[in-house]
Formats: sequence, structure tokens, C-alpha cells
Amino acid sequence: MTYSLIVKKIFETLSRKHKLFLILIFFSILLSAFLEMLTISSLVPFLNIMLNPELVYENFDYKYLVISEKLFVQNPLGYISLIFILIIVGSTLVKLLVLKLILRVTTKIGTKISSQVFKNIISQSYIEFTRFNTSELISVLESKVDPLVNSIFKILQTSSAILITLAITVTLLNINFWSTVFFALAFSISYLILFSFYKNQLNSISVIIASNLKSRVKISQESMSIFRQVKLDNLSEKFYKNFIDKDFAIRKGTEISAYIGNFPRIVIECIAIILIALGSYYLISNNIYDEDYTFTLITAIVFGASRLLPQVQIIYYNFSQIVSQKKIYLDVVKFLNNEINSNEKLTNKKVINFNNEISLKGVSFAYEKNNTIFENINLDIKKNSTIGILGKTGSGKTTLIDLIAGLLYPNEGKVLVDQEKIDESLNSWQSRISYIDQNVTLLDGSIIENISLQHQNNNEINVKFFNEILEISQAKEFINKLPNGYNTKIGERGIRLSGGQIQRIGIARALFKNSELLILDEPTSSLDVDTENQVIEAIEKLKTKKTIILISHRINTLKNCDRVFEVKNKKVNEVRI
Repeated sequence: MTYSLIVKKIFETLSRKHKLFLILIFFSILLSAFLEMLTISSLVPFLNIMLNPELVYENFDYKYLVISEKLFVQNPLGYISLIFILIIVGSTLVKLLVLKLILRVTTKIGTKISSQVFKNIISQSYIEFTRFNTSELISVLESKVDPLVNSIFKILQTSSAILITLAITVTLLNINFWSTVFFALAFSISYLILFSFYKNQLNSISVIIASNLKSRVKISQESMSIFRQVKLDNLSEKFYKNFIDKDFAIRKGTEISAYIGNFPRIVIECIAIILIALGSYYLISNNIYDEDYTFTLITAIVFGASRLLPQVQIIYYNFSQIVSQKKIYLDVVKFLNNEINSNEKLTNKKVINFNNEISLKGVSFAYEKNNTIFENINLDIKKNSTIGILGKTGSGKTTLIDLIAGLLYPNEGKVLVDQEKIDESLNSWQSRISYIDQNVTLLDGSIIENISLQHQNNNEINVKFFNEILEISQAKEFINKLPNGYNTKIGERGIRLSGGQIQRIGIARALFKNSELLILDEPTSSLDVDTENQVIEAIEKLKTKKTIILISHRINTLKNCDRVFEVKNKKVNEVRI
């Protein structure tokens, strides 16, 4: 993917307001460039009058700067000094305005890009999500979006620097053509040689930084997710060394990139001073021009160079940084694909009604071509029935549920609800499903926040209904014993709770949604026998009120189901238990 495609992807995310903002910045930059031309061009008449204070209006060659002839005649030096100061101040104020506008639009576009990337990540299909390592996604959001956003500032700043550089160069050409050509060529060739020399190194740095940002996040995630094993198996030093290696690679790459971007300024400034000194010596010693003109020319070139070099350095530095971060931009841009959201919108066209049955017709599914999970399965689930799903670990029980829930799409066949395809109305269908995963993940919040999952404001929750689901899930007793009841903070991933308590909160979460279809994937796997029996009895009370799909490898858990199906050998067959 080229830079033009990266810019295209960014531009596609911009709103009409953002584009109008960019147009405003462009015209502000043009104004800044024009004032820069006036600043340098007004220096020459200022020097002329300073050297010839008796200069009369008729002999003044820069009448375009004279607004009031009367004021000029009274005090030429004072008048032209005031004009020079006003132009300098005006140019400075416009530059500040341009800077403010660039920062403002960068903030707005940056917010748009980062929110769009996050939205596209969480809007992608479940199977697409499973193809990514979460450390890659987190590194994009936390470490790579910002460099891409900063590149917008760099591009706008570089555009401003290019226009101002052209304006200064044109003005200096008008003052003295060959001197300007000489210095412009010297500076341009120097920067081009340096950029060409380091370009390949900057490209390799881009890949190194991008890959190690992902690896650093991965190491951080893994060390904290298995923290108990880290302590028991004394793995702290191993993770520490791996982290240091990746972190050092990132910082070393950043150091080299920053050095390549900054050191030419020091070298070019040195070269510029030497060239100006040699040029001045040549002009004076050979009497090329008269003393007044030589002084004016040298001063104008020195002043112009002092305005020009910072702009040229900005151009070089920003280009070098953009090249050194190309791989980072590519990692982010692939999540700026608007087709993700357009595909999501296609699934929300219809409202689905669940009055009779769920049907799987000739469904086949494979994660990969050579990894078939199901072949031509047919299954009917009547509304308000309780269905058990039995099977060995790895047989495909959870995959079957993901197909029913619309998290996965069949390679062949259809999943229907009352003869309507669910993939045409996924939002409507999934809003009717409560699901408890076999591995319950809790948020770093209170118990009530973990159960409600922001479906409602805590102050709007029906207390009677909430207590009922705590009873059914067998969670009420242990919650009441906590210091702050259901307002107790439970820590990240429920670190302050036991496995059984986490499981019961997961069941309560599924019941809280109060959906028509309740899917329970190994809901009692972390419970003792007595609590398991209590949960099963509670679920039994929901029969005929909800459609329940219960997954378990324990036959005892499925004993009260209306029908039980076994997942085996890529098929789903009804069995008696």
C-alpha cells in the first residue's frame, strides 16, 4: 500500500466539516506565505533608508509599501520601520493562527480516526475478530493510532513549510537571482543526499518499531493474564527480559529516527554560515557591488536564510518521520475500512420475530478449508423448549451455539428463525439472546455493573427483578455477605472472587437481559455439586417461559432437558439420556 492510498483512506473518513476546515487552513497558509514575502521584501527598503536617511519619495523604489505619502515624507525611516514591524507582527500572528488551525483540525480528525478504528474493530464479524491476536488490536488502538494522527499534523505543517519556502525563495530570487540559486541548490542537494542515504534505514526502522509495539503489548498482556503462574513458576525474570528486548528495540528505533530527522539542521546551519561568510568575503574583496548594495544583499540573504532554514528542516524532519512510521500507518489504516460498518448495516434491515422455532437447514461450517466442524446438519428447536447439547471437549458444541446466535456464518445452509434468515436481521435476533460463556469475563467494576453491563443505568434497575435473578443464579447469599453488597468492587476479571462466585455472576448477567433465548455454555462447570443442583433447579423453573439451550459435558446437568443432542463426528444427533 502506497502513501497515496494511506492518504485516500484517511480522507475517506473525513466529514464535510473537516474538509472545509482543511480548505480554510490552505488559504491561511497562502496568506502566511504572502506575508513572509512581504517581510523579506520590506527588509530591503528598510535597509536602503537606514543607509540613506535623506532619501526622497521620488527616488524610493518601493512605493507599494507607502500608504500615506505625507507620513513617509515627514519621517521616511520611522515610517518604513513601522511598516516593517507591522508586517513582521502580522506574519507572526497569521503563523500562530495557522498553527492553531492545524492543531485544531488534527484533534478533530484524530478523534474521528481513533473512534472509527475502534468502531470498526468491535463491529467486525466474530470470525474475523478471532483471526487477530488481541495484542495486535490493542497495540493499534493504544500505540499506533497516535503516530498516524500526528502524521496529519506533519503533513499540514509540511504543506505550510513548502509554501513558505517557495515564497521566501521567490522573494530572494527577486533580490538577487544568482546568489539565491546558489544557496538554494546547495541546501536542496544537501538535504536530498541525506534523505536518499537514510531512506532504506528509515523504512527498516518502520517495520522494527511496528512489530515490536505489538510484541510489547503481547508480553504485557500475557504476563498479567497468567500472573499466578508467573509468581508460582518464577517467570518474572523471563517476562522482564522479553519486555526489555522489545522496549529497547522500539526506543532504539525511535532514537535513530529522531537523530536522522534532526542532525541535518546542525550540519546545514554550519554549511550555511560558511557559505555566507565565503560569499561575503568574495563580494567585498572583489568589489562586485557598491558597499551599500553589498551590505543590503548580505543582510537580506542572512535574514532570508534565518527564515528559510527552519522551514526546510521541518520539511526534511517530517518526511523522515513519516517514512520511519510507514508500517505503523499501514497497521492502522487496514481498520479504517468503511465496508465493515456498511456490512453491519446490511444485517439490521429487518426485525425478526421468534414465535415458533429456530431451524438449521443443511448447515456446514469450517473455520479453515481443511478444518470442517459440521457437515449438513439439520436441527429444529421449538420456542420455550429446553434443549441440551452434549459432546466431548473440542467436538464443536460452542461453535454450534455461535452459529445459532449469528456470531458465525455457515459456509453452506441456513440458520432460520420462523423461516427468516437471521443474517438479514442480526441486531434484532441477537437482542433476543442471553448468553453465558463457559469462561466468564468480569469487568473492573461493581457486581451490579457486571450484571447489568450498562443495559440500564444502575438507578433505573428494578430491584425486585434484580433480586429474583440473584436468587435463581444462587448469587444472592454470597453477595449479601460482601461489605457493600452488589455495589462491591470486584477487581479486574473478578480477581477478588472465587471461580464459583464468578460463574454465578455470569449466570445472573445472562438472566438480567431477560431475553427469549437463554444460552448457557457449561454454566455449572465451576460450581460444587450442591450449588450445581440448586442452579439446575432454578433453571428448571424457567422452563416454558424461555427457550433454553444448555451445553454441558455432564449428563446430570442435562437430565431435565426436553431434548438432548450430541455433537459428534461433524453431526448433531438426538440422543436419550
